Amino acid sequence: ALALSTRSTAPPRTRTPTFPPAPTPRHIFFALALIIAATIALRAPLLILPSERDEGEYAYIGCRLGYDELPYRYWFDQNPPAIFWIYRVALSLPIEPIRAVHFVALIFAAASACALFFLARRFVTCAWATIAAVLFVCLLSDPMINGTAANTELFMLLPLIAAQLLFFRGIEDEPRRVALALACGALLGLAAAFLTAIYMTRMMLYTFHGPNRTGEEARSHLHEAPWVMTGPLVVLGLLSLAGGWLNIPSFASFLGPVAGPEHWPGPGVGAGPFTVPGGPAAGGG
Repeated sequence: ALALSTRSTAPPRTRTPTFPPAPTPRHIFFALALIIAATIALRAPLLILPSERDEGEYAYIGCRLGYDELPYRYWFDQNPPAIFWIYRVALSLPIEPIRAVHFVALIFAAASACALFFLARRFVTCAWATIAAVLFVCLLSDPMINGTAANTELFMLLPLIAAQLLFFRGIEDEPRRVALALACGALLGLAAAFLTAIYMTRMMLYTFHGPNRTGEEARSHLHEAPWVMTGPLVVLGLLSLAGGWLNIPSFASFLGPVAGPEHWPGPGVGAGPFTVPGGPAAGGG
């Protein structure tokens, strides 16, 4: 009984948290050099790739910004404006437009990987943080994960990771905690300016929720679409569902003479303010 009483009144043992040893400046320099070299090795071959669908859209809007056109007034896109200004900056560089866009993407990828290195260094050793950053670069360039295009997801990663760095820094630095929290919120807002879901959610809430903003006279004319419009859409939706589910190539073989791969446009075909390697200058030139 005495042993049980002594064991129950003994203070609980606490485990002192251990932190990874601080690396030397030389280790940090070589780690960052390795991360940047891996980024260049993986993304440099992407500089000459022609613009895909979203890239062409962003580049066109970025080009129109150079003519002092107001966003969402002279043109509309479902994305917030940050991606368009990134493309505007890229198109102002004194190099070929396609290479300029992908070069800016390379810089953002390298900066995001380096920021991730410093974030991981708070929890693991320098070697593991370097491995994490290099793996991040590989996944960021993988066509099956993030893709090779310079899309919004690539550019929003840098402010997101930087916001996390300021967040953990603010926990440790009490005198500057408020300033660091404000900077963290500003970076999160900047990341949201790249996110398509933010703008589309706002548009959906503004359009379909809340009070009616059209006025009573216009409201009296609102009604559901008639079946002459809804019926064909239902039929097309069912056919699309069946075609995608069955995935039978022979089902659409009759489209081969007009929609086969040999009829797909090659590099340099189409309209846009770019000169694609191997093709003519587009955009009226």
